[in-house]
Amino acid sequence: MDNDNPKKINDKRLFQRYPCVGITLMYSPLISKNVDNLADHLINATTNDASLTGLSFDINQQLNPGDKLVVLISIPEQQASERLITNVRWCKKLSTHVFRVGVEIDLSELIINDAPGTHISMPVNISAVPAEAEMRCPACMQISTFTFVSHQAIPGKGSMPLYNCSNCDSTRTLIGMLSSNRHSKI
Repeated sequence: MDNDNPKKINDKRLFQRYPCVGITLMYSPLISKNVDNLADHLINATTNDASLTGLSFDINQQLNPGDKLVVLISIPEQQASERLITNVRWCKKLSTHVFRVGVEIDLSELIINDAPGTHISMPVNISAVPAEAEMRCPACMQISTFTFVSHQAIPGKGSMPLYNCSNCDSTRTLIGMLSSNRHSKI
C-alpha cells in the first residue's frame, strides 16, 4: 500500500481509471429524461480521467452530488458519439472559477454519426496519455493489452493518442475502447 498517497488508500473504485487529460467533451444538466433542444444547452468541458463506469472532468461552475448530466463524447474511429446519462458523485473547487466533477455513468448510448467531420473534437495533451491499457478489443473481442503507438494530429486542436491491440493489431482510441467495453454484450 502506498502510504505517501492517501488518495490511493481511500480509492474504492472497481474499475481502473485511465488518464484522459485534455479530451474535450460536452455536457448539459439533465432536468428531465426528455431534454428539448439539448444542443442549445451544451457546455464544453475537459476530461481528467475515465473508466468503464465513470469519468471526471473540469468545468467552470459548481455542481452538486446527485445532479444529473448528459455528457457527449466523440469516438472518431467508430464515426460515432457516446451519450452518457450521468450522476454527479462529487465536485471540488480547483481555483476561483474551475471545478473538477466526478460522475458515475447511469446509462450509455452509442450514437452512430454518418456525417464525417461533425464529431465533437477530442484534442489531447501529449504528455498525459497512458502507455498501455488492458480491456476487451472492439475488433477481435479478446481481452487485450493496448499499447500506445502514436498521436494522430487534429489540425489546430492537438492530437489523439492511438493504441494497438496485442491480439489483432487493430488501432483504437482510449475513449473508443472504453465506450465499446461499456456496450459489449460479452
